[in-house]
Amino acid sequence: MNALFDLVGAFFTHPECFRVLVWWLALAGLGIAFLPLTLRLFRGFHDGGYLFARVLGLLLTSWAVWLAASIGLAPFSGTTISAAVALAAALNYAPASARSGVREFLRHKARIVVAEEYLFLLAFLAWAFLRSVKPEVDSIEKFMDLGFVNAVLRAEWMPPADMWLSGK
Repeated sequence: MNALFDLVGAFFTHPECFRVLVWWLALAGLGIAFLPLTLRLFRGFHDGGYLFARVLGLLLTSWAVWLAASIGLAPFSGTTISAAVALAAALNYAPASARSGVREFLRHKARIVVAEEYLFLLAFLAWAFLRSVKPEVDSIEKFMDLGFVNAVLRAEWMPPADMWLSGK
């Protein structure tokens, strides 16, 4: 049992743990940006589909950035991603009814939002902890996945260069 406490303590005191919190904040911000759309789509849900806002934000933003880079409209970069999130947030919050709907939702469902946020943070930290215990790239598919991810990260335009046919 002491070994588990030592592992958890090492995880939370490691300087890289800060990155986990930055990712959580980025996902929370993305969820807030897409909250008006989520409240409209999931209006029948007791919590308004609050946690689905992150999923919609990731899905729609990544699709828009991929599409823009695929048709040559904008390069695949952090700037394009930030611009896509800002544009989506502006479009989501443009109608006054969306802003008032989000305020009303947060006023009446604050306890549910806080509880879901704690639940998400707990699951996110638990998964980050589990990945930190054995972060090595050592199994069959991980090398290929790493190659694909690196090809995408190096690409300025979509589709990325095929890592198996480099230079062809």
